[in-house]
Amino acid sequence: MSPPRLLLVNPWITDVAAFDLWAWPIGLLYWAERLRGWGFEVGLVDCTDRHHPGLEPYGKRPRAFGTGKYHAERIHPAPEPVQRADRPFRRYGYPLELFQAELQALEARLGGPPDVILVSSRMTYWYPGVQLAIRLLREQWPDRHIPILLGGIYATLCPEHARVTSGADLVLEGEAFDTLPAWLRERFPAMASRIVPPDPDPEAWPRPAFDLCHGHDALPLLTSIGCPHHCSYCASKKLAPVCRRRSPDSVFQELQDHHSRWGTTDFAFYDDALLTHSEQFFEPLMDRVLESGLPVRFHTPNGVHYTRITPRLADKMAHAGVRTIRLSLETVSRERLASWNRPGDNAAFRHAVEALLEAGFDHDQIGVYILAGVPGQTPDEIRDTIDLALAAGATPRLNEYSPIPQTREWPRAQELSGPEIEQEPLWQNNSLYYTRPEAFSRPAFEELRRYARQGSPEKEEATPPS
Repeated sequence: MSPPRLLLVNPWITDVAAFDLWAWPIGLLYWAERLRGWGFEVGLVDCTDRHHPGLEPYGKRPRAFGTGKYHAERIHPAPEPVQRADRPFRRYGYPLELFQAELQALEARLGGPPDVILVSSRMTYWYPGVQLAIRLLREQWPDRHIPILLGGIYATLCPEHARVTSGADLVLEGEAFDTLPAWLRERFPAMASRIVPPDPDPEAWPRPAFDLCHGHDALPLLTSIGCPHHCSYCASKKLAPVCRRRSPDSVFQELQDHHSRWGTTDFAFYDDALLTHSEQFFEPLMDRVLESGLPVRFHTPNGVHYTRITPRLADKMAHAGVRTIRLSLETVSRERLASWNRPGDNAAFRHAVEALLEAGFDHDQIGVYILAGVPGQTPDEIRDTIDLALAAGATPRLNEYSPIPQTREWPRAQELSGPEIEQEPLWQNNSLYYTRPEAFSRPAFEELRRYARQGSPEKEEATPPS
């Protein structure tokens, strides 16, 4: 008897802007490898895979270090929030015909239609891509009712919206370490003894199933899950309640294997708190890279906390191949940091940037994330934060605030914006929320963007991976 066939789908990005800054569906790829270990036949359709051979007629758009532009198609008509913001709305990723061709090819490769479909989700406001993927999956096999399960960030933070509107048969919240195996055991009782809940310790996890993807010049590295901080605007605690770390040895072995197998030269760290306890984890990893002489480069798109950067660490990072630094400064206001429950110190920030510059990094490599438009902020506060980043010798990167459900900051945003931002997750998009009148004015944002670009070249910057 042939093993059950599972199809995994990573839907499109639907947004007013998107750029591939080392964005991989790493959670889905971990599940793919677990499922194969349990005996399932697994196929993957990643609608945002820029390296798919079927995209060659549309032209490749690579940028530095494995980043690049997605293929994009305009969506007409745009949803009402997008129209109100007067922004273009696009679907980023596969053309529709390539998606359908992939489903046909996978059915042939797997030896028949899938028995179960698992759909991932990322940003809450990308839900139109989830809806489209599920609708097209239903249309692909109209004579079968194939169970479709939805998990991921949107499913976790907006579960009721997902249950009502996504079209999925089951919405899985959180890490799904217990709920998904339990559902699979009930669905496939003959395999029940093999389907065991994953160990929550990432040290015991398998490697992500990168062999199911195209293009391996740049890959993600996950050295930990969770975050020890409790910042009021962040949903990390909801998505990964417990902070756990891998050993430097296992992480180094993984990157070494990827370099040997795929020729991977660029690695992006996906951690929420990469430098926590860096003396025990990150510094030894950099030491192993230095000792090996591997010709690799590293990037920190999710941002690192500047209070952890010492001259010694900065020197190791520079010599080990770290090329993209993103520091999470957010604001210079001590009162605001206290209200966000976020550690920070302006003097420590200046010392961190000084250490990085002394180690050989230039100001273009040191990007500084600044959070703008959080309820209660003023343009003067943002301008002061930009001034600090520029004076220190770094490059400010303005990030508009995104109201995230189930965070401590969420009730404040609801009080200010009303029920609309919960009923319509598109308003949770930082590129749309800042245009609402309850934030400070749109012209003020545009002026702050211009102000942040002073003294540094205008560059395309992407949203960090989720």
